[in-house]
Amino acid sequence: MVRRTGLYNYQATVLAYANTIQWNDAKYGTKKQPMPIFVIKSTYLYNNREKIEYLTYHNIEKVSPEATRQYVEQYLAHFLPEDEFDRLFKGRKK
Repeated sequence: MVRRTGLYNYQATVLAYANTIQWNDAKYGTKKQPMPIFVIKSTYLYNNREKIEYLTYHNIEKVSPEATRQYVEQYLAHFLPEDEFDRLFKGRKK
């Protein structure tokens, strides 16, 4: 929590995964139904003007692919309703 708060306070540039269908759906992004975003990496502070040196030093600027996979699996299995899963993914090509 402390690390995330620090990133928000310093206006960090964050690279993340988001489902494009959910991203373009007006019902997401509310307190009742937040947008699921899975962080990959934090790169720069202050609107891309300064590299995040202390994160690089502690090697915490990246979220491992394994951790991201686990977060996505938990979201799909425990938070996304089944009917919404079907709407988002059923019939789509891999």
